[in-house]
Amino acid sequence: MKKLLSMAVLMSMVLVCSAFKPDEGHLTKSDRKEINNYLKKSRTALIEKIESLSDEQWRYKPTPETWSPAEIAEHIFKAESVILRRVETIIEKEYKPELMPNSKQKAEEFVELIVGRKEKFKAPEPVAPTGSFESPKIFIEAFKKRREETNGYVKSVDKPLKAYYENFGPVGEVNGYHWLLFISAHTERHIKQLEEVLNHSQFPG
Repeated sequence: MKKLLSMAVLMSMVLVCSAFKPDEGHLTKSDRKEINNYLKKSRTALIEKIESLSDEQWRYKPTPETWSPAEIAEHIFKAESVILRRVETIIEKEYKPELMPNSKQKAEEFVELIVGRKEKFKAPEPVAPTGSFESPKIFIEAFKKRREETNGYVKSVDKPLKAYYENFGPVGEVNGYHWLLFISAHTERHIKQLEEVLNHSQFPG
């Protein structure tokens, strides 16, 4: 009887271990390449838009309620740090590996929503601009460093970011992989806002 019981326990352990997937939810090599390529693309696009702006152009506001290029850039910078903290804490959320097969489709929906600007969001206080960057040059130096750190995080993170989810109203359940893509989508979203300011009829020459 003891031998049969021991065998039953052993078989149970084998079944549990075989069902457990140690890599479940971790970023794949392809995921990391996709995220980092998007980070580099959005970084380049933003820098190209602002690097030649004069101090007057940097601070130009079409209306008192409209953000200047300096404010838009600062918001992008601050949001990146906030979102990275959100990624880090995603494993404190709900473990839902059953949602992972739909991860790529949800990523496309998430990016489309953010870049498309159909949904309007009020910037919370932690990411609201406060005049932190006096010139494009100062911003670009800080932004390049911040983005390099983000790229490094994507390359080295060893957590099951894709298996943990939280609800983000407009698109529903999103995971850490989605939030990492959000960083570049958010940058693209505000590049469009920046272009509206740069193309304003009264924009300084």
